[in-house]
Amino acid sequence: MQETCLPLWADKGYDRTHEGFVERFDLKTGLADAPFKRVRVQARQIYVFSHAHILGWSNNADLALRALSFVEPAWSANTGWARTLTVTGELADPTPDLYDNAFMLFALGWAFRATGEKRLADRARETLLAVKATLGRSDKRGYLPEKPVVGHWVQNPHMHMLEACLVLAEATGESIYFEESERILAVFRAFFYDDFSETLAEYFNQDWDRASGDSGRITEPGHQFEWRWLLAEYARIVGSTQPSETRGLFRFANQFGVDPTTGLVSAEIRDDGLPLNTNLRVWPQTELLKARLSELEAGDATQAPLVRQVIDNLFDIFLDKPKAGLWIDLVDTQRRPLVTNVPASTLYHVCLAFSEAERLGSLWKTAA
Repeated sequence: MQETCLPLWADKGYDRTHEGFVERFDLKTGLADAPFKRVRVQARQIYVFSHAHILGWSNNADLALRALSFVEPAWSANTGWARTLTVTGELADPTPDLYDNAFMLFALGWAFRATGEKRLADRARETLLAVKATLGRSDKRGYLPEKPVVGHWVQNPHMHMLEACLVLAEATGESIYFEESERILAVFRAFFYDDFSETLAEYFNQDWDRASGDSGRITEPGHQFEWRWLLAEYARIVGSTQPSETRGLFRFANQFGVDPTTGLVSAEIRDDGLPLNTNLRVWPQTELLKARLSELEAGDATQAPLVRQVIDNLFDIFLDKPKAGLWIDLVDTQRRPLVTNVPASTLYHVCLAFSEAERLGSLWKTAA
């Protein structure tokens, strides 16, 4: 992170001609090639360089503030953040999308932590109010995924809304973020997670019933691990014991979603454990790393060598390829690349997972 990855993304990964972070690099040419800039990617990179500044990993917090200025045309006080800008910063897709707004809320929280600038805390509060007004369900049971809704209702952006609210609750102490965190957690317990099967569904109908057919049976081990870590963060920030759901989330995903020989996480499994998509991406491995670290911090010493295994897998298969500071984001079970570009969005996962690995290094390095 300090020697190769962040320097590369602060240099080639920032568009100094038009401002804003680049979407991706082409694997062969090494050039930024996307004809758009998504708000969620700007937000993720704002987070990365804010958190890296706090950790002392990078002195490029100025890029986070510059990207916040670049993304400003996507803001509306009435509807929140839009979905996409052009490369030069004009509004391209004005759709209010919960995922994008969750990550802008997350980015503003981290940028505020890094700089202490009150205007960022103010914009974060405005963002949450706009999200509640524009995307909040009338029955108070979570949010619309986008407006208008196209396709399934989904859990994933709710997870990131909880993540963002917890960051801001800790950073600002404002009650609005604690209260919203509790509301999201209630929706998770009532609809997203099933205690009996220990599964987290991905796709739902408007009434929050699991979607009909095969789509309603899809679970993603990476998301179960991500929720496991996030619930531990919730407990830390609000000062409670870890929610009981953490055990089931980890147990099911670890049993059915992780290859017992290689320690690699597959993309999708069914709610009965049947493999659905065995391709391998970077981000589920980083979420397994965070989950194993949470288990280790909670007292399970057997996780220490498994933490090392995840890190080794990340470097053996994905990271520093095709050159230092980049990654092959998706491979098949034979570890053959299935992508032609390096997505910037992955850096959020890597940065957060490695920050946790560093924070808890004393628990796993000597034991491993």
